[in-house]
Amino acid sequence: MPFIVKKTVALIINSGNDYLIQVKANQKHLFQQIKSNISQAVPIDTYSQTQRSRGRQEARHVELYNCLEGISKDWLNLEALVYVRRSGYRKEGGYYCKEHFYITSLSTKSAKLVAQGIRGHWLIENRLHYVKDVHFKEDTCGFHVGQAVENQTILQNIAINIYRSLGLTSMKKATIRFANKIKELHELLCSKHIANS
Repeated sequence: MPFIVKKTVALIINSGNDYLIQVKANQKHLFQQIKSNISQAVPIDTYSQTQRSRGRQEARHVELYNCLEGISKDWLNLEALVYVRRSGYRKEGGYYCKEHFYITSLSTKSAKLVAQGIRGHWLIENRLHYVKDVHFKEDTCGFHVGQAVENQTILQNIAINIYRSLGLTSMKKATIRFANKIKELHELLCSKHIANS
């Protein structure tokens, strides 16, 4: 396990919190051990949910396991393994089925609680990182020197917060609405509504 991950897990536990970490194939030993363990065990709880939104239908199935044999003790306070299967249909991509694996220090027997934690993370991912990647082209940014990357991120976060505080849900429409409208943006920044939010 990389040193930085060990350090992060230790910080999380030492601060009195729990972790829920997705394990990907690049963590080969842990990934294979989790798959092996859950293939031979019965989940302690399961939770399924179906959701339809914006021309997309998705089913999520979550299984919670307490079979920790063979997993490194470096994962402090490890309590459970989590298996998630997401399947559904997207207009642009057709049918799909994806499997995900997680480890967690949460001492719960509720797959629904774990599913809510995972879903909460994806909401953050979709509401912030996706917006920054797609609408602000953050991943293709040409800045690599000095404080430019940090400054750009701060400005993007300010813009997103202003748009959301005004009740605007589409970042694309908001960006178009305020493009080259410096006076209107200045008035918004100085308004009581923004200052108090």
